Amino acid sequence: MDLLLNTIALDPNRWTADKIPYYTLDRLLPHIAGTPFKKLEVWQHHVSHASDDDIQWYRHLADDLGLTFSILGLYPRLHLEDHARDHEMNSVQHLLDVAGVLGARLIKIFPGNLGTEVVTDAEYDRSIAFMQAMARRAAAANLTITCETHANTLCDTRNACLRFLRDVNAKNVKACYQPYDFIDTAQAIVDYEALAEHIIHVHYQGRKNDEMALLKNADLDYNVLTNALLAQGFDGYLCIEFVKGCVVPTPAEFDLMRVLNNARRDEQFIRKMVQPARRATTAA
Repeated sequence: MDLLLNTIALDPNRWTADKIPYYTLDRLLPHIAGTPFKKLEVWQHHVSHASDDDIQWYRHLADDLGLTFSILGLYPRLHLEDHARDHEMNSVQHLLDVAGVLGARLIKIFPGNLGTEVVTDAEYDRSIAFMQAMARRAAAANLTITCETHANTLCDTRNACLRFLRDVNAKNVKACYQPYDFIDTAQAIVDYEALAEHIIHVHYQGRKNDEMALLKNADLDYNVLTNALLAQGFDGYLCIEFVKGCVVPTPAEFDLMRVLNNARRDEQFIRKMVQPARRATTAA
């Protein structure tokens, strides 16, 4: 299992309408290098606003710091048509090229921005066609795509996710599992098990009373969930996406070092469960 940190957790402007990063990626990387995290999932907007020279610099700096950009997260609109569709595909292609420069091997996406209760048949069909075209482009670049199980997307229930993956029918399109709610641990395990054969990527975020919390204190029992993943043989990417302290009223109130320290505490919590499982597997 690879344990990653998502750079989305380190930018308070994630919650703004235009999503212009408060921190450029090169400002974050030296601070991340002081934590146990060596592999990263990169928020799209940490690179989509950057120049080609910036992207090259980010890769060079990461290499020097011993960091790896394992995953790039994207938010494509799948249902568009005509000129808007072409423009969206050009944007996707640019970000696939960026992923290549960064050295990422996996693209995590929101599978569209329409939920299954509102998408029309025509929009769904266009979404599948767009996704298939995107999958072909990703395959040509040796990239795998994971579709996040998330509200207001075409994977907003486990059955919707299974249908979407079946209809796309591409070997390099898999699932990124995030619990549909952050309270019901038993249901989270049921949903995971239903999708397990497709899951190579998992997102964690601790929430308590609908606010960000340490994983160990969350309403969802991440100890139980993690052990269920291990029992199922999960050995993919486990990414800490959001952490305690990352949501603030204004960017000026964001404390980067506090957020990174909380991410470190979440990392330690997970390692305590994963390491005994690894030792048991090795012994066997």
